[in-house]
Amino acid sequence: TRVGGLAVGATTEYYETGYAMLGAKAEAGPAYSQWTVDLRIHRTFGPRVQVRESPLNDALTLDLGPRTSPAASLGWQSQRASGTVLGIEAFVEQWDFGRSETAPMTIGGAPAGSVYEPESRTRSYGLRATVTSAF
Repeated sequence: TRVGGLAVGATTEYYETGYAMLGAKAEAGPAYSQWTVDLRIHRTFGPRVQVRESPLNDALTLDLGPRTSPAASLGWQSQRASGTVLGIEAFVEQWDFGRSETAPMTIGGAPAGSVYEPESRTRSYGLRATVTSAF
């Protein structure tokens, strides 16, 4: 799309990766009121991203560097006499991907510039509350 004299476009990215996870989980306290600590690391395998600059450009897949990233959570749950379980968990998780090599971009096979995916790091953190009831 053109806005005044400028060309404006959008990029769509689709990420794909395999990963392996290693960790330890510890629980403490009686079954009716239990604390949990979960510590993990995960390693990506074969991460890649498919990039579409615009509907005109040919699809392009870039290989990303594998990385190792941490994750952790601290949770508590309480089991009620009725069978209902209340829980709360604070968590943080990080996913890292390495930088890709620079690759040519094409439109209908003709050169249209170059593109690369920079190194990226995504952090997710939050508080999760659960209510579980069996009948």
